[in-house]
Amino acid sequence: MGIRQMMKELVHFFGDSVLKSRTHSQPGSTNIFTGVTADWNVARSLYSIADIQSCIDKVRPVRFGEHLNLYELEVTAYSSGYCLGSANWMIDCGGEKISIVSSSSTVQNIHPLPFDETVLNNADVIILSDLRDKDGARFETILIEIGNCVANTLKNKGNVLFPCTMNGIIFDIIGFLSQHLRAVGLRGIPFYAVSPIAEESLKYSNICGEWMCTERQQKMYLPDNPMHHQDMIEQSLLYYASRADSSLQEKYQEPCVVFAGHPSLRRSAAINFIRKWGNNSNNSIIFTESEYDCEEAMSAFEGLQIKPIYLPIDDQ
Repeated sequence: MGIRQMMKELVHFFGDSVLKSRTHSQPGSTNIFTGVTADWNVARSLYSIADIQSCIDKVRPVRFGEHLNLYELEVTAYSSGYCLGSANWMIDCGGEKISIVSSSSTVQNIHPLPFDETVLNNADVIILSDLRDKDGARFETILIEIGNCVANTLKNKGNVLFPCTMNGIIFDIIGFLSQHLRAVGLRGIPFYAVSPIAEESLKYSNICGEWMCTERQQKMYLPDNPMHHQDMIEQSLLYYASRADSSLQEKYQEPCVVFAGHPSLRRSAAINFIRKWGNNSNNSIIFTESEYDCEEAMSAFEGLQIKPIYLPIDDQ
């Protein structure tokens, strides 16, 4: 889960169709409901939506633990624990077994099905990639730091922007923040998810029971939502929009917490919110994606008073 949405999001952020369809705004504009200018499109055109669908049509869905026979090989997928549907692989070459372990997570209490260590059983060869020096305790510590930063900003009547992609660990951050703010007496704070794939990702992640941890799988059979963000949507605490335009304006109020792309701050709705909030030091922008450098991202917005906070949270 997430690859198709990420590919579609990239097309929306950097594709020609977006560039031609957006209305232009003046560089100094603080109206978040006006599209960004063409000057911000610093990347070349990527593949199209049709290219994505053509690719997905060729993909065969596989269940965890399902054995696939590919010529003389037997291939089996095991949960990697990193995100919904992410997998490691065991390849049986007729007597010899090769384990392929890539982006994986052993962090507890997050939404994906946990890392299945049986992928390593009786392996003759283990191929490891994307290794990180991380631990679960550090993950929990950063999550609490994020919660405290958000709470302090809101108590000062400021707003919080998370430049992010709408998938993966961001679902856990949204759920954690909702509970944390309620615990510190900040009830009723609206959250906004602004991305071309916000609605699709939020709704789709709520029905992927097969790929969730056991606790959330059990909620699929109860009158309860497995993902906390669905409760927030039903309680009118979380709103989603494809872009920062008039459809969002009808629901918009401050102070608030906004999740918007792109984490590079070179495209999409995040730019609009920085323009609106940039001259107020009570506002904060929190970078949680370790793949993007905070200083480099903010280099395009020198002289602004908005407070940048770098708290990369990586569950790999």
